[in-house]
Amino acid sequence: MDNGHNIKDLNLLYIDAEKLINDIVLERIDKNILSIFDKTIDNLIEQWHGKDAFVQINKLIDARNTFIDNRDIIGNIGVFISILVKNYRDAQNANGVILPSFVQLSYSKVKKIDKIDNNSQEVYMDGSIESTITPLNTIIGSLEELNELVNKTMNSIFDNWIQNDENRNYALKMFEKFSEFSVNVTDIINEFIKCINKSIDNYNSSKNNINSIPSLESMFASSSQITNMQNSSEEKKILNSIDKNINSYKKLSDKFNDVLVNEVKKDLISKGIIE
Repeated sequence: MDNGHNIKDLNLLYIDAEKLINDIVLERIDKNILSIFDKTIDNLIEQWHGKDAFVQINKLIDARNTFIDNRDIIGNIGVFISILVKNYRDAQNANGVILPSFVQLSYSKVKKIDKIDNNSQEVYMDGSIESTITPLNTIIGSLEELNELVNKTMNSIFDNWIQNDENRNYALKMFEKFSEFSVNVTDIINEFIKCINKSIDNYNSSKNNINSIPSLESMFASSSQITNMQNSSEEKKILNSIDKNINSYKKLSDKFNDVLVNEVKKDLISKGIIE
């Protein structure tokens, strides 16, 4: 143990600081999780438009920005520990103990992104939008692996760095905050996946309903055909009825005329007008 420092092994503590910066921040966060996050958000902004789309994508942006907070937690702790170890080693060497010196670690900050504007009234969903679900599930799996690595490194750090001061206590507090943020990010992504699956189903259902509508031309053709069929049928009924009535009226008229002629003829004979 380094007497007076309450650090069991400076070399091991520096190695853990390197893990925080190089393995966790640069490799697992920047090259993997954050890269997938940003690409997926860009694809969603391009492939999904509408009021509901803006709300859900902005939630995903919130999750991404919260993940940036987690990145800073790990990065800042790694940088601080490297400074702590470097100062202890420099103090040792200043007292005549020649040991390998340490270099202060660093990492570049990443900006948070702004939420998208929701003033557009356009409603659109690209047919390939389902492909965005796979990378989101990949992020969830990567977050689980990341949390395991962070916890393992954190335990190694606090088993080694045993000095009970405000810096150690604050580092412990920030690791707890990391876990809390990680749960929030995972929950948001899971909820987003549920929402986008539901939106895809609703959109496909609406599109199927639209596709089931007959063409305007077919409606005119169908309407004309039905009208012609109905007219032909009605006309036949009317014409048949008229024919029957005409024939009936004609028979009655002929019979009436014959009776009338005979009666007039009889009357004229009785009066001696005709023989």
